[in-house]
Amino acid sequence: MPIIVIDPGHGGENRGGEYGEFVEKEINPIVAQAMKEHLEKFEDVTVFLTHEVDMDMTIKDRVAYAKEKNADFLYCLHFNLSVNHNLYGAEAVSYTHLRAHETRHD
Repeated sequence: MPIIVIDPGHGGENRGGEYGEFVEKEINPIVAQAMKEHLEKFEDVTVFLTHEVDMDMTIKDRVAYAKEKNADFLYCLHFNLSVNHNLYGAEAVSYTHLRAHETRHD
């Protein structure tokens, strides 16, 4: 049974990107909850959110939570808001278990 952890990026004092009325730390939890609800419709999938309230979490806290849940996949949700509308596209970063283990986030 796959275990997925979704991390709504930012929170607490870290507002993330801002553009007009849009604040990343306010958008991310809404999208993360919708993702969780959709993924839970599939059989044999377990989904957790790293946090469901507005709070500060370090990267280490987020990774530790995923490890605690024995996650097969950790999805860190971010919207790269920009006042420069010449920038377009998506960004994805993926690590294998070995590489993630060797990567330091001090």
